Amino acid sequence: FLSKINIQFFKLINEILDIQTQLIWSYELELIEGKTERLIDLCKKVNATEYLSGPAAKNYLNTDLFNNANIKIIWMDYNDYPIYHQLYPPFTHEVSILDLIFNEGPNAKNFMKSFNNKL
Repeated sequence: FLSKINIQFFKLINEILDIQTQLIWSYELELIEGKTERLIDLCKKVNATEYLSGPAAKNYLNTDLFNNANIKIIWMDYNDYPIYHQLYPPFTHEVSILDLIFNEGPNAKNFMKSFNNKL
């Protein structure tokens, strides 16, 4: 299954970037139905008090349900990432994490935003 291959990629990327976040399968949590409700249920089951989301979700995420559950939504900001060496200039931000890893190698983690410093 593709998901089993993907989880191996996630684990390797986390290792390269020194990310310690535990990865779990959503099916292990027996989540309820509903787009926003499912996310809130997931947050509750892993004892999360904050949910980090991309800005595009502002168009469909029911923020009132998060507020009622006392879960703070933090909107990801993709601006102000440092520029790193890319193979073909000019620099472009609209790439995957693999671009950073392949271009910077073990130095890649030094180009990651620190969420703790931005919140």
